[in-house]
Amino acid sequence: MPSPTLPELHAAVIEWAAIDRGNGSILSRANPVGQAAKTLEEIGEAIEALDPFEEDYSDEGAAQELGDILVTLCIQAHMQGWTLASCIPPDPCSISTWDVPCSWENVKFLGSSFRATIAAKMVGEATSGDVVAAILDIYRCVTDAAATINRTPEQCLEAAYNKIKDRSGHINEQGQLVKAS
Repeated sequence: MPSPTLPELHAAVIEWAAIDRGNGSILSRANPVGQAAKTLEEIGEAIEALDPFEEDYSDEGAAQELGDILVTLCIQAHMQGWTLASCIPPDPCSISTWDVPCSWENVKFLGSSFRATIAAKMVGEATSGDVVAAILDIYRCVTDAAATINRTPEQCLEAAYNKIKDRSGHINEQGQLVKAS
């Protein structure tokens, strides 16, 4: 069976994010700045998961964490009225608005910049093109990191989706799923 495509995975993530968990869904309660903060949180978790010197390191765990970043980007893109695939050109690694070479070491800066771009767009100080460029730059770093563990972004997103699809919990004030214990 062929692996799901980015548009298919995006649709599955959005369907999952739309599930009412008793106090609303991620999509009904989240806002773009809160979702950008979630992206930044997932970036931190991915950086830890990609450290081969961590005691519990695994390629699969690293792939899931990279996929978690993509889950947040799918939700962000949806909130902006797009799909993640519509933000990504056919060869994403050939295009960047960021003048520093894409490296995983620089991804925390990109995450902070992404959050600031989302906030600026909400008050009219950034354009949709700025947001797409920020999504693309993070996607490029995920692509580079995924290649180090012999995965594609789609494989990472699929791994993350398979991890979260049956997760239960409630939605907090920021529109983020708080896992049931």
